[in-house]
Amino acid sequence: MNWEIIKLIYKAESPMHIGYHKLGFIQRTRYYIPGKALWGAITANLTRSIGVYRDYKVFGEEIEKKIKTTYFYPSLDRLGEDVLLPAYSDEGLRYGKDYSQSDFERIFISSYGQTAIEASNNTAEEKSLHETEYVSHQVKIDDEIKDVYFVGYVFIQKGFSLKNRKLENEKINWNNLREIIKEIFIGGERKYGMGRLNLVNEFKQGGKEKVFGKEVQVKNDNISFNLNVGDSIISHLETEYNSLKIKGDIEPLVGRKYGEIEKDGKKHIGFGQDISKAKICWVPGSIIQEDINLKLSEYGILSIIRG
Repeated sequence: MNWEIIKLIYKAESPMHIGYHKLGFIQRTRYYIPGKALWGAITANLTRSIGVYRDYKVFGEEIEKKIKTTYFYPSLDRLGEDVLLPAYSDEGLRYGKDYSQSDFERIFISSYGQTAIEASNNTAEEKSLHETEYVSHQVKIDDEIKDVYFVGYVFIQKGFSLKNRKLENEKINWNNLREIIKEIFIGGERKYGMGRLNLVNEFKQGGKEKVFGKEVQVKNDNISFNLNVGDSIISHLETEYNSLKIKGDIEPLVGRKYGEIEKDGKKHIGFGQDISKAKICWVPGSIIQEDINLKLSEYGILSIIRG
């Protein structure tokens, strides 16, 4: 096997906001951590540890190929055995065995209000009031305060290295990567202290591999999952119209990353400059209606393997 597979459990040390979309004046959050956000956190930590600012783009491209992740989902279990995976049912979307969508939102999702200040008179700026949702880092269940964890998997290609400007060659394996990503910052509003995660548990996968209970196959550079009728997908799945039997919902998926663009005759280099093309995807929790094999592609997104 060319990949190390490690199950990671991060403890949320602060609330987390993963940008989703606006509903009126409310900035909504996703209820899970997409692979793109994990890729960004790993790239940032590795670059700051063994590279310099100009290495972000190169490191990011290498990490995209050599370190893959699933999405990470909330859990109240420090060992990561009871994960609140989304799944559509006849009663609507559910999270894990115990929570309907309304129950999950009532317990895990909160928000806070903000407004800009008009400097001239020190009052609230007109039309600037907005509300930001977040996933709580602690929740109250049956009068007991419980910590929130995020659980997912990382795949590390064995024996790969990163060329950088600080060291001639840096071999990356789980032993040194663990120290680099034991604390990560995810999502938006980080300047207000949001999105801090600390690694509290790890489990190397061995024998017959399973990821979120799904059978995984690792062959050369490919990582794939066997899903059966009734299984839910564990991340976004690129659509193929009229070619897949599946029940759920779809949404366009678009993102930004470090890059370079030319605007008004000037070059702009930095974070968020490179905007990806939108992909139409089935959302996590959609239910497969046929046996199928799915490949883990960039940023934890799934794609269909035919033949």
